Amino acid sequence: MFKCSVGVIAYNEEENIGSLLNSLLEAKTDNFILHEIYVISDASTDRTNEIVKEFSERDKRIRLITQAKRTGKAHAVNTFLKNAKGNICILSSSDIAITDLTIQNLCTPLIIDDKIGMTGCNPIPLKELDNFFGYIIDFWWFAHNRLPRFGEMIAFRNILKEIDGTTAVDEAFIEQQIYQKGLWLKHVPTAVVYNLGAKTLDDLLKQRKRINIGHIYLRKNQGYAVSSFDIFVAQ
Repeated sequence: MFKCSVGVIAYNEEENIGSLLNSLLEAKTDNFILHEIYVISDASTDRTNEIVKEFSERDKRIRLITQAKRTGKAHAVNTFLKNAKGNICILSSSDIAITDLTIQNLCTPLIIDDKIGMTGCNPIPLKELDNFFGYIIDFWWFAHNRLPRFGEMIAFRNILKEIDGTTAVDEAFIEQQIYQKGLWLKHVPTAVVYNLGAKTLDDLLKQRKRINIGHIYLRKNQGYAVSSFDIFVAQ
């Protein structure tokens, strides 16, 4: 049976990390084993580490790795890749909520089809911003779900040793590496995750600027355009 390793990259997520870990532990895993959950804490200064330690004492599959200083998400991802023992890796943001079927639906295509190398979730915004900007966020995610897109939570075969430590778009870099190994990418609409996203227009613009620069860098240096811009690389 397939074994799955989960990597949660966290920085000051005391408000959500406990809920996410509970959801992961309670998730359905009918066709694979949830072998381990790594929380990579990127120099968190709140109660994130304390909360994860409490969970690790109750369930030995949960393991906390702390970084003394902030080195960025890509370095944290590499720490996860070095430790992951499962056939499948799930990389998760720490500010999301999932259903009991999310990770099972996300992993199933990898288990039943060896031509698929990576899967992506279906992000849905939480309805917390009941204003004009909230409607902008809703439309933003609606548009993204009409394109093949990979972020928030992804699953992929454990065939990568590391990613570029300088990249600002870690999911896109993984996507590129998987695709160049001759494997397909698959968006899974039933693998639902809930995410609040940016709370202000300024936050949204800064986020998109950083991501767009990362995509441009990836295209220039690796010759790869992310699947959001090429419908032929994803199913």
